[in-house]
Amino acid sequence: MSNWCTLNKGVAASDKDAVEIQIERLLEQYQTTLKLHQQGQLQLAKERYESLVSNDLVKKEPKTLKDDTNQIEESPLSTLRFLVFKNYAAILETELLEGINDINHSIAEKALKCYLQAVKIDPTEYSLWYNIGHLATLLDNLRFARLAFETGFYMNHSNEKKLEIPVVQLDNITSIIKSGSLMPSQWKCLEGLCNTLFKIGDYPLCQLYLENVLKVYPGWSLASELQSKINSNSVKVEENVDMEDDTINTKNERIVLNLETPDWTVLIKSMLDEYKLLVNKNSAVEYEQSESRGCSLNAIPIINRFIEINIEVPQPVQVPQEPEIVVVPDTPVETPQEITENNMEEDESTLLQKRKRDDNNEEGGESQSENDDESEAEEKRASLRASKRQRQKIVNEETSRREMLKEENEFTNKIKSLFDDISECNDYFQGISWNSNINTPFWEWFDLKVSELDSSYYWDIANALKMRSDSFGNRKQTTTATFDQNYVGEIVIANDIKDFVARLNQSNSGISDSICKTILILVNNDTVMSETLLDYVTDAVTLLEGNLIETILDPSIKHDKSMVIMKICELYLDRLTRVTGNTVESKSTYSGNKRRTSAAFIKQVQRRTVNQIVDQCESWLRLFEREIITASLDQMGLNNTKDDKMEDTEIQLRYFSARGRFAQFNEDIDRAFNWYTRCKSLLDLHPVSLNIKCMYDATVNIDVVNEKLRVLQTSKLLLDTQKRMEKKDYLGIIHHLEGLVNTMLDSSSEYHYDSSETIHFLNFLAKAYIETGRFKDAWHYYARMFCYSIDELVAYGSEQFKSNTILHKGEDIEFLKLLKCINDATDNLVTLISKPNVEDWFTLDSDQGLIRKLVTLLQMSIFYVFRHPDFVPLVNNFKYPDVPPHFPSKTTRSNGFNNVLIKSWVLESKLVIYMHQHNGPVVEDFMSRWAGLLQDVHDDLGERVICGTADSIFLKHIMDLLTGVDSIKYRRGIYQCYHCLYGVHLAAESSMIEEHNSSHTELDEKAAESLFLLVDKAVCEKLNSGLALKNDLKDAIDNISELFEDLPSGNYFVEKNKQLIDTYIESDLKIDCRFPKLLREAIMPASNLTPSKCQLSPVYFKIFWIRGKIVRLQVKNRQKSNSDKNLSDLEKAVEDFSNHLSLNPDDPSGWYELGACLQQLAEEELNWSASNLLSNISLIGDYQKKACHAYLRCIYLKDQSGESKNNDSIMRKKNGHVFMNFGDLAYSIACPPMKLEALKPNGVRRKLGQDGKLIEMHSKLPESTLVYKLALTMYSQALRYNQSGWRCVYMIGKCFSKLKRPPREVLDLYLQAIKRDLQQQQGDHDIDLEPIYTLCTALVKYLYNGKIEAVTVQECLKKEKELYDQSVKENSETLASTDPHAINNNSKPMEVVMSVNDDFTTRESPSVYTMHLPNDAACAYNGIFDRLSELRKMDKKKWHHRIVYRISWMYYYVYHNAEKAKNEMMQLFTLRTTVKNHINIWIPGFELPGKHFEYIHKYTVFLIELAKETKDTTCLKNLYKKLRRGQALMLHDKEVYQLAYSAYLEIIDLQLKTVYHAEQIVEKITQCKIDKEGLQSLCDKHTKTLVSEKPKVESELMGYLQDLLEIKRLNQSYLVDPKLDITIQHCYSVIAFSSENALSELQSLCPKVDANASIIQELPNDKDETNVADNSLGGKERLEIVLQQAKMLLQNYSAKP
Repeated sequence: MSNWCTLNKGVAASDKDAVEIQIERLLEQYQTTLKLHQQGQLQLAKERYESLVSNDLVKKEPKTLKDDTNQIEESPLSTLRFLVFKNYAAILETELLEGINDINHSIAEKALKCYLQAVKIDPTEYSLWYNIGHLATLLDNLRFARLAFETGFYMNHSNEKKLEIPVVQLDNITSIIKSGSLMPSQWKCLEGLCNTLFKIGDYPLCQLYLENVLKVYPGWSLASELQSKINSNSVKVEENVDMEDDTINTKNERIVLNLETPDWTVLIKSMLDEYKLLVNKNSAVEYEQSESRGCSLNAIPIINRFIEINIEVPQPVQVPQEPEIVVVPDTPVETPQEITENNMEEDESTLLQKRKRDDNNEEGGESQSENDDESEAEEKRASLRASKRQRQKIVNEETSRREMLKEENEFTNKIKSLFDDISECNDYFQGISWNSNINTPFWEWFDLKVSELDSSYYWDIANALKMRSDSFGNRKQTTTATFDQNYVGEIVIANDIKDFVARLNQSNSGISDSICKTILILVNNDTVMSETLLDYVTDAVTLLEGNLIETILDPSIKHDKSMVIMKICELYLDRLTRVTGNTVESKSTYSGNKRRTSAAFIKQVQRRTVNQIVDQCESWLRLFEREIITASLDQMGLNNTKDDKMEDTEIQLRYFSARGRFAQFNEDIDRAFNWYTRCKSLLDLHPVSLNIKCMYDATVNIDVVNEKLRVLQTSKLLLDTQKRMEKKDYLGIIHHLEGLVNTMLDSSSEYHYDSSETIHFLNFLAKAYIETGRFKDAWHYYARMFCYSIDELVAYGSEQFKSNTILHKGEDIEFLKLLKCINDATDNLVTLISKPNVEDWFTLDSDQGLIRKLVTLLQMSIFYVFRHPDFVPLVNNFKYPDVPPHFPSKTTRSNGFNNVLIKSWVLESKLVIYMHQHNGPVVEDFMSRWAGLLQDVHDDLGERVICGTADSIFLKHIMDLLTGVDSIKYRRGIYQCYHCLYGVHLAAESSMIEEHNSSHTELDEKAAESLFLLVDKAVCEKLNSGLALKNDLKDAIDNISELFEDLPSGNYFVEKNKQLIDTYIESDLKIDCRFPKLLREAIMPASNLTPSKCQLSPVYFKIFWIRGKIVRLQVKNRQKSNSDKNLSDLEKAVEDFSNHLSLNPDDPSGWYELGACLQQLAEEELNWSASNLLSNISLIGDYQKKACHAYLRCIYLKDQSGESKNNDSIMRKKNGHVFMNFGDLAYSIACPPMKLEALKPNGVRRKLGQDGKLIEMHSKLPESTLVYKLALTMYSQALRYNQSGWRCVYMIGKCFSKLKRPPREVLDLYLQAIKRDLQQQQGDHDIDLEPIYTLCTALVKYLYNGKIEAVTVQECLKKEKELYDQSVKENSETLASTDPHAINNNSKPMEVVMSVNDDFTTRESPSVYTMHLPNDAACAYNGIFDRLSELRKMDKKKWHHRIVYRISWMYYYVYHNAEKAKNEMMQLFTLRTTVKNHINIWIPGFELPGKHFEYIHKYTVFLIELAKETKDTTCLKNLYKKLRRGQALMLHDKEVYQLAYSAYLEIIDLQLKTVYHAEQIVEKITQCKIDKEGLQSLCDKHTKTLVSEKPKVESELMGYLQDLLEIKRLNQSYLVDPKLDITIQHCYSVIAFSSENALSELQSLCPKVDANASIIQELPNDKDETNVADNSLGGKERLEIVLQQAKMLLQNYSAKP
C-alpha cells in the first residue's frame, strides 16, 4: 500500500519495487542464467551468477525459524539463494580444476565461501560437503576438510534441514558400512576422509576406517595404497630425529668461496650470491619446522656464517689503456625479504635439476653419444632444407625489391621532369630541382633506417618526446636531467685484492661482515667501478643497509664517516643515471604484438627499480644531513686549519652537487638551481676543481657549474613559457622569447647541437603568434623550425654514417625526436596555409629555403614508400591468381612517418598552386600535370593503405584540386577520393575504383555539396532525356539524398512560398474558353530564392527535382505494375516537387513535373480498381484539379520566359508534351467515370442577400462542353509543336465529336489521324488500329442515327483504303531500297494478316441479314463490318476489345441477330467457375484512365441484354454469380448484378407461366382458405411425398428452385427484391400442388363459401391482410412458411439417393 499514489496529487511512488516483485525478477534472471549454464556457456553464466550474488536480497542473511534458530525458514528467496550459491560455486570449482597445476587460491576461497552459504541454507545437501572438503584440501586446511568429509559421510536421514555435527564411533562406522547402501557422495566423502586422516597423521583412525571397509568391500584399491604408505612412513618417522640433529650441527659450518680471478666484481658477486642463497635456505628450514612441528625449535636462522675465500689461479691483470665499457642488464633493487621469497623455490629446483642432470650424464654417457650423432645428422639435413628455402625466399625478396626500384625510378623521373620545367621557367624555383644537393651519406643512412622497418616495427614518432620520462612513473617530463658520462671501467690490481682477501679470512666475523668490509674498502679507496660492479655494490648496500650503517658509524673504525656516506650517495646517483638511460632504450624498442606483454612487464620492473633507487638515495642523503651536515655545515671552517678548510670545501661541494643532481631527477628545477647556485658561490670563494671518482658528472669546477646553471636557466624559461601558455599569456611569451629565439638562430655555433631547446622555443613562439592572429610571423617561425629540423636530421644522419656509429631500431631516440619536430612543424604549416584568409597575409618572397627543405622531405617520402620492407611485396599483388595479395600490417600503417609524408605532399602542393596562381603559369598545362602526379601519388599511397592518414587531409586536398582542374578528365580520381573518404562507390565500372582499405567517415553536407556540383549537370541531362540514372550518378544522388532528405523547416522565405503554392493549387478550378484569361489564373506572388538569401545549401535547389524525376521514371519504367508501390512513390515525388517549387516557384520544369506526378497519381487511382475509383473519386478529382493548376502555371511561366517560342527541337518536344498531357487531363476530367468531379467547389460560398444577410450560394458545375473545348485548345497547341503525331489529330476529332460538330469534320480528322499513323509505320512494326477503329465506329454510329448518308460511308472507307494501300506500297519500296531480298520475304501486311488463321471461326457474309435494309445502307454496313473484321484479324495480341464489341453491336442492332451478337461478346467473357473475374480484356496504352471500367460496365450490360433476348439462363446464372463479387471490376456492381438476376427471374417466371401453367395453379389455390397449422401440415405432407417420389418430380423445376434459393442467399444483406419471393412461391406451388390429388385434397379442406383471401398472393400488402378472414394467414407469414418448405424440400430432395 505504500506504493499507491493519486494522479491529482502528483507525488511519485517509490522507485523501489516490492520484495516479491524483486524476487520474481531474480527468479527470471536465474532461469536464463541456468539455461546458459546447461548449454555450456560458462563464462557468460559466471557473469550472470556474479550479478545475482551481488544483489542485496541474495546477500542478505536468511531468516531462521522462531522456535529453532539453527534451521533456515523455507521461502522462495532461500531456495533462490541456495541454487545461486551452489551453481556459482560449481562454475568456480570447474574453473579452478582446469588449472589444477597452478591453484588460484582466491578462486578456491571464493568457491568455498559460496558452498558454505549454500549448506547454511540446506545442510542436508550432502553432495556439497564433498566439494567443501575437496576445496579445503586444496587450500591445505586439512582439519576443516576432515570435518566436511565426516559430515558428508555421516548423513542425517531426518526430514529437518538442520546441521548435526557427526560423532565418530565404531558402532556408527560399522553400521553405515555394513548397511550396503552407501550413496556415491558418501563413497567420495569416505575416500576424502581417509586421505585427509593420512595427511594429518592420524594413522590409527585411518586404519580403523580401512579395516571396516575392507571387511565388506575387500576389492577397495585405495585401502591397500594407504596401508602401504602408513607402513612405510612409520620407518621415516624414526629417522627424523637423527636428521634434525645433523641439520643443527651443519649450521655452524664455514662457507668456502673459490675465485678463479682476483676481481672486485667477482668477489662481491660471489659473496652476494652466497648470502642470498643462505637467506633462502634458512627461510625454507624455518617454514618447514613451523609447519611440521608447530614449535619454535631453531626458529631464528643463522645467516651470518663464517666465510673463507680462496683465489685458485691468481693471474696478474694488466691495466688496459682503453678501458672497456661493460653494459649489463639492470638488476632490480629489492629488500632481503623480497629476494628470499622470490628466489627460494627457484634455487632449490635449480639445484635438484643439476643433480639429476649430473647423474644421468654419468650413467648413460655411451648411449648419449650415439643419440647425439643421429640427432646431429638429422639437424644437418633439416638445416640444408631450411637453407634452400631461405635462399629461395631471399631471391624472391630481391626480385621484388628490384621491381619496386623500377617503379620508384619511373615515378622519380616523372617528378624530376616536372620540377626541372618549373626551375627553368620560374625565377622563384630557380636552382630548386629534384636532384637535391644533400650529400650521399645521408641518403645511405636513411636507406638503412628504412630497411630496418618491417611488419612488426615502426617509428613511434608520436611518443618520441615522452620516452625519457616513462621510467619515472608518474613523474613529470624530464627536460633538465642532463649529465656528462666520464671514464667508466674498473682498474683491477691483483695484489690489493689478494691482500684484502687474506686479511678478510683472518679477521672476518661472518659473511655479512665480509660484504660490509668489501663495500667500505671499495668506497674508501675511490675504486673506479664498472657498471656491473656498481650494480652489485648498490644491491649489497640495499640488502645489508642496517649492518653497513652500523659498521660505518662504528667508533673503532678509523675513517671519515661523512665522506663514506657521501660516496655511497654518489654511487646511488650514478646507478640512477645509468638505469634511466637504459630505460629510455628499452622503451623505444618495439617488436610487435607478441612482445607487448613482456615489454610492459620490463617497464614495470624498471620503474620499480628506479623508485627503489630514488628512495635509497634519499635515505642516505638524509643520513648524511642528520649525522654530519645538519648540525655543523653552517659552522664549518671557523677555527680549522687550511687542510681542514679544503676538506670542508670538498665535502660541501660534493653535497651541493649531489643534491642538485637529485633535484634534477625529481624535476625540481628551482631546487636544483638553488643547489648549483650554492656550488657557484662556494667556488667563487674557494676556486677549486674536484675530480670525483664517479661515473657521471665527476668534475666539479666553476665552468661545469656555470654550464649547469645555464641549462637550468633555459629549462626554467621553458617551464615559465609553458605556464604562460597555460594561462594564455601569449603577449608575454612573445615579449620574452622573440629576442632569445632570434639570437639562438643567429649564433648557430653555440646552439647548433642543442636542437631541442631551439625547437621548443620556436614552437612556443609560433603558437603565441597564431593565438594573437599574427599568422605571417607564425608561418615564418614554423618554416624556420621546419628548416632547422631538416638540417639537424641531415647533419645527424650524415655524421652517423660517416663515423659508422649507426644506432639500430629503437636505440636512435634522437632520430625519432627530429621526425617528431618535423611532423609538428609540417602540421602547423599546413594548418596555416589552409586557413580561409590566407590571401591576406601569405607571401612566398622569403620561403625559398622552405621549398628546398620540403623537396628533401618529399625525397625521403619516396624512399619510404618504395623501399619499406613491408611495402616491397606489394609489387607481386595480383600477379599470381592462387597467391593471396599482400597487405601492409597494422603496425606499418601506424607508423608516424605516414603522417609526415602525407602532410609534406599537401604542403608542397599548396605552395606550388599558390605560386602558380600569383606568379603566373609556370609551364604549359602545369596544373593538369600536377594533378596527374598527385593522382599517381594517391594510387601508390592507397595501395599501401596509408592515403587516409593525417585525418585524410591528402584526400580532401587532391579531391578539391582535381575538381578545380578538370572534373570530367579526373572524374575517376575524384571518385576514388570520395570512396577513400566516405566509402561511397561512384565508379561507372567497379574495376575503376580500387579498395584502399582506408577508414571511412560519414559523408557530410559540405562534401556532398562538392559532389553534387560535380554530377548535377550530367544528372539533369539524363533525366531530361528520359533516361534512368545508373552506376556513378545514381550512387552519388542516393548518397547526397540521405543528407538532404527533408527541406529545413522554420525558414521564413521557404514557408511563405510553400503557403502561396498550397493556396494556389488547392483553389477551385475555373474553366474559361479564352486561353489568355485562363492563364491569368496562374499568376502567383511567390518569388525565386537564392542560397544566400535563405541561407540554405545550393543542393536543396536541385535535389528535390532530381529525386522526384527519378521516382517518376522508375514508376514509368516499372515492368510489373504495383499500384501500392506506385502510389507511395508518386506521393513522395509530389512532396519532392513541392519542396523544389518552394525554393524555385518560377521554374516551369518543376511545375510540369508536379502536374505530371499528380496526373499520374490520378491515373493510378483510376486504374487500380472500380471500388477504389468510387470510394476515392473526390481524392482523384483533387489530384486532377491540382494537376491542372500545375500545368497552367507551367504554361504561363513558359509564355512569360519565351520558352514557348523557342524553335529548338528538344524544347518544342517538351512543350508538345506539356500541352498533350494537359489535353488528356482535361478530356479525362470531362468524360466518364470522373464526370467533372475535379470542378466541384471546395465549400459553400456565401453572398450578401437583399435583406442584408449572408446566404449560401451553391456553385453549379460548368458544362462539359467547356472542358472539352479546353482539351481541344490544348491538343491544338500540342499539334503546333508535334506536327507528325497522330494522337493530337485523333483527340481533336474526339473533342469535335463530344462538341457535336458536323460529322464530316469529325470523319476528316479521323482520316487525317489515320494518314499520320500510317506515315509513322516502318518495317514490320504493328499498325496502330485505334484511329481506324474509331473511324469505323463513327461511321456506323452516324449512319445508324441517320446523321450521314450511305454514300458518305463509302467515300470514307474508300479514302481509308487508299491511304492504307499507299502506306503498304511505300513500306515495300523502303524495304527494297534497304534490302533487295527483303521484298521477296515480306509481302503486304494486309495479305499476311488475311492469311493468318485466327482463333475465331470464319464468319458468313452479313448480307443474309440485310434483307430489311435498303441496298445502299446494306452495302455501307457491310463495308464497315468487313473492315472491322479485317482489323480484328490484324489484332494479333487481342488488345482491341472494342472491335469485338462493335461487331457484336452491329449483329444485334443492325442485323437483328441476337444469337450471333451473343456469341461474339462471349469471346470477351470468362464465365467458367474456375476463373474469378467474369471478363478478361486488356488495357491498351492509348486508353484513357478509368475507361477500362466503363467498357466493362457497357459490355456486361450488353451481354445481359443479349442473354435475356436469347433466353440463355446458363449465361445469366454464371454471370450473376460472378457479379456478386465483382466490386473490383464493376463501377455499378449492385445495379448490374440486379439486372443480371432480374433477367434470369423473368425467364424463369415466363417459363413457369407458359410451360408449367403457374398462373392457373395459383388461381385454383386462391379459391381455398386455410389457417397456419393447416397450411404447415399440408406442405409437410406434400414435401415428404415429393421426396419419396423423387423420379416423378421435374428436375428442371428443382433446378429453378435451387437457383432461386441461391439468389435469395446471395441477396442476403445486399439487396431486397419482393419479385424474387413471388417467383419462389410460384415455383414451389407448381412443384407441390401441380398434381390432381394435391389440388383435390386442398379443395376438401376449404369451406364451400367464397372468400376474398387466398393462400398465396402475388403482391402481399397491408390492404390484403385486412381483407382476409380472422383465421386466415397474413402475406408475410405465408411467405415464411413457403420459403421454409421450399428450403426443406430442396435439402431433403438433394440428400435422398
